[in-house]
Amino acid sequence: MDAYDPAQPLSRTRRQQLWVRLAIRGAIFVGLLLLVFVFGPPLLGYVMPFLLAFLFTWLMEPLLRFFQRRLRMPRKAGAIVLILILVAALGGIITAIVLRLWGEISSLINNWDQVWNTFQSTYQQLAQDMQRWLSYLPQGVQDVILSLSDRLLAWLRGAGPVLLCVGLCVFPAGLVLYRCGLPQPPPASP
Repeated sequence: MDAYDPAQPLSRTRRQQLWVRLAIRGAIFVGLLLLVFVFGPPLLGYVMPFLLAFLFTWLMEPLLRFFQRRLRMPRKAGAIVLILILVAALGGIITAIVLRLWGEISSLINNWDQVWNTFQSTYQQLAQDMQRWLSYLPQGVQDVILSLSDRLLAWLRGAGPVLLCVGLCVFPAGLVLYRCGLPQPPPASP
C-alpha cells in the first residue's frame, strides 16, 4: 500500500476503499446504537450493580493508593476503612436529612393554629365568593351545599394534623414505590 500524500489527489481505488471503510464504521456505529437503545434498558437492571461497583472502585482507587503508600496500610484494610468512611458519610447525610425533615414537620405541627387560622380566613373568603355564586341557585340547594361545607370545615379542624402527618409519611413512601417500579394496583374496571 502506498503512503498517503495529502498534496496528491486520491486514486479511484483509494477513494473507494475509504468510502467502504467509512460505510462499515458507520454501520457498526449505528448497529451499536441500536443495540444500546433496544437491549440496553432491559439489561440495565442486571448490569447496574456491576457498573456501580466499577464506578465505585474507579473513584476510590486514588484514596486506596494514598492509604497504601502514605499511611503504609495494607490494601484490604484500606478498602475496609474506605467502605466504613463511605457508609458513615451516607449515614450522616441521611440522618441530617431526616432530622431536618422532622424539625420542619414538628414546626408545622407546633404552628398548626396559625396555619389553621390562615386556612380558615382563606376558607371564609372562598365561602363569601361561593355565597355570591350560590345566590343563583334555589334555597334548598344552597342550604345543602353550605351544610356540607360547614361539616367539612369542622372535620378538617379535628383531623387536620393527623391527615398532614399521614400525608407526609404516605406520599414519600408512595413515591418511592412508584419510582422502584413495584406492581401497581390494577385499574378500576369501567
